[in-house]
Amino acid sequence: MNWKVIFGTTIATVILITLVLYFYTPISPSHSYTLTPDVTMGEIVKITSQDFAPPGKIEIYFISWYGCPNGATSSWALYLLLQKYGIVEVQPHSSKFDIKIGSAIPGLIFLNYTPKSNVIFHFLYLYNQYLNETTTGIPINISTYQAVYYGLQMIKSSMPQWVYNIVYYYEIESKLVNAGNGSVAFYAHHLVTICIITGPKGTWMFILYPNPLTPLGILKDLNATSFTPSQAVKEASNLLNEINKGIVPQNILQAEENLNEIITEEIG
Repeated sequence: MNWKVIFGTTIATVILITLVLYFYTPISPSHSYTLTPDVTMGEIVKITSQDFAPPGKIEIYFISWYGCPNGATSSWALYLLLQKYGIVEVQPHSSKFDIKIGSAIPGLIFLNYTPKSNVIFHFLYLYNQYLNETTTGIPINISTYQAVYYGLQMIKSSMPQWVYNIVYYYEIESKLVNAGNGSVAFYAHHLVTICIITGPKGTWMFILYPNPLTPLGILKDLNATSFTPSQAVKEASNLLNEINKGIVPQNILQAEENLNEIITEEIG
């Protein structure tokens, strides 16, 4: 094994990512399709009649980060949905402890998805558990906007251009929050959880989580007001076992049914 080559490659990768963090400037992408400007975070919204998936396919793109409470929340509805269309491999997990929520949120980390239908699932985690590093361990200064720029570059380099266009439009350009310049990403200092579903009948999206499923709703379903991260991991494992037995909390079930209506419409 040539350790000099491995070491040199590792250093080159670190330098490249560091340069991206400091010098990448996002440019507003151009596109020929129209995206609806009227969206509410938490709602599943049809954003365009454009189909971006390959012919005869339905694609789901889920973008989050390891410690995100909203990503943890969304994971339950997506897991239940994806079980209908393929083999899903997940790991019980916990979000970081969120001060605003007053709790860590039990969730699932997606590891792999093998389709048994025409429904394809893609997932991407942008940041680590504590939002202070990339998933490969490169430090991020959350007090600046490094996480925003890095996340955009990651999406641009690893996902289709149309996914990047949608994320940029809704998280950077749209006025979704009543603070700063209205950008939810710049308000949060990082890209937030987003899920996009596209197929023959058009493209849908939710940002943060799919109502009625919310982080506080997860806590309510588990008869709890707060979890530490270690408690949340145990609760995630217990909840996963219950769901696999067919015992599904109502908020998760309703969110999954709402998402599956879109898939059913796309298939039909």
